[in-house]
Amino acid sequence: MDVLGGDFGGFAGFDWAIPAVFLTVPGLLLILALLAQATVGFVWLPLVRRRLGEFGFGRRKRGEHEGC
Repeated sequence: MDVLGGDFGGFAGFDWAIPAVFLTVPGLLLILALLAQATVGFVWLPLVRRRLGEFGFGRRKRGEHEGC
């Protein structure tokens, strides 16, 4: 293949496979690490909230009034 006076015949098919793998694997590992952290967070957060309570945010208990 001749493109603008350069010959790229040596870069056919399999020659690109090895660099592509070396560039793809770190990205896939990063995605797997992020998915693992998100999964642990989704499991961990409800367990901690159940153990510690809701920290008093959100709804008030019946009979509580703000003092002026």
